[in-house]
Amino acid sequence: MNKILTYLSFPEMIVFWIILVVVLFLVGIIFYFVVSPWNLIGLIVGIILLIITFVFCLKNVIKYYQVLSERDQIKTVVSNFTDAIIGYDPNFKITIFNTTAENLFDVMATSILGKTISPEWAKNEKTKILTQVLFPSLAPSMVWRTDPAVFPNVMDLSFSDPVLEFTITTIRVTNAKGKILGFFKIIKDRTREEEILKSKSEFLTVAAHQMRTPLSGIKWGLETLLSEGNENLTDIQKDLLKKNLEATDKILRLANDLLDTVNIESGKFGYEFVQSDLLDLMSKLLEDYLSIAEQYDIKIYLEPPADGIPPFKFDPMRIRIVVQNLLENALRYNVKNGQIIIKVEKKSPYVEISISDTGIGIPKNELPKLFTKFYRGSNILKYETEGTGLGLYITKNIVEAHGGKIWAESIENRGTTIHFTLPMDEKLIPKRYSTSSPF
Repeated sequence: MNKILTYLSFPEMIVFWIILVVVLFLVGIIFYFVVSPWNLIGLIVGIILLIITFVFCLKNVIKYYQVLSERDQIKTVVSNFTDAIIGYDPNFKITIFNTTAENLFDVMATSILGKTISPEWAKNEKTKILTQVLFPSLAPSMVWRTDPAVFPNVMDLSFSDPVLEFTITTIRVTNAKGKILGFFKIIKDRTREEEILKSKSEFLTVAAHQMRTPLSGIKWGLETLLSEGNENLTDIQKDLLKKNLEATDKILRLANDLLDTVNIESGKFGYEFVQSDLLDLMSKLLEDYLSIAEQYDIKIYLEPPADGIPPFKFDPMRIRIVVQNLLENALRYNVKNGQIIIKVEKKSPYVEISISDTGIGIPKNELPKLFTKFYRGSNILKYETEGTGLGLYITKNIVEAHGGKIWAESIENRGTTIHFTLPMDEKLIPKRYSTSSPF
């Protein structure tokens, strides 16, 4: 009842009140001048008209009340959102500026709402960062994460003075006919996160470098003892030196993997794309692993395409790391008298390489995590507790930097096949990595 009384007080009910007054006036005239039963018919018509008008007006009031309620809810959500939100029309007139935006840009909403922003505002130190966010081409550094022509789109903006890192999502608002009504920008401040990541990366870089230098010396010393003048060493001493050399190699590999991971995450894992022969690279690499495979009692087969693979641009050093990582896993987690098949196929405009083993496999529910950092299969830990879990993460990043894809198929206790593709067309290499050599 209280709601109905509230609705009756809304301005949208004015039509009903006017009709009510008119109907009451007409009913009074009808009862005074018109004889029965026409006066009763007039009364009934008036009541029906009043009911229709009341229902019509009440519906409009309820809709209006709901819109107001929803608008207040949206205002509350936007106002308390943890990321900065800026709304503006196609002419860059500011319509929404939430509390987080006030704090981030050090600008009060009351001083910005209703005003039209132009690139000229970038000359004012107070509104410089805000203007560069609205006009990203003015920012010192801009990197698109998604296609800028497709909404919502995402970009990263970086500022040096002051040091700021933003991820900005732009949403376009249109009506039912497709007319652009305005835009929303959601600004996530990543500055603190980037500082933490940078500190972590710097620590890992220093730690890995500090480990690698003495380890290289230790490795050189052990190799020298084993290769020169070792006739005075007993078999037990030789065996001990070999074990120490293996342990040093493992720690050195860990240091290198940590450095590679840090460089990948910081965008410093450089690539040099040159015209190279993939089959020649793989054949030479296999020669190095045949003796190791014999120690594991495993046979390795290479199945190239009958018509060969023409040279194309890729980074030989990085692809060598990819094949090494996959081969070493196939050897380490295989079974005695097992086999490894390396198949190379042309699937224009890509070449697909698959490395299959007859090993312990990977649990089906763990396959989605296979290429993530520090992942090691639960069944693998039963056989070998050592390992960084970084090899496949590095492998995935190298393949994707080439414009390829990597995926796995596996049946537990029967074997695993890792597939990856490389584009033979230079245009398919991501531009941010394709700093290729002219030769």
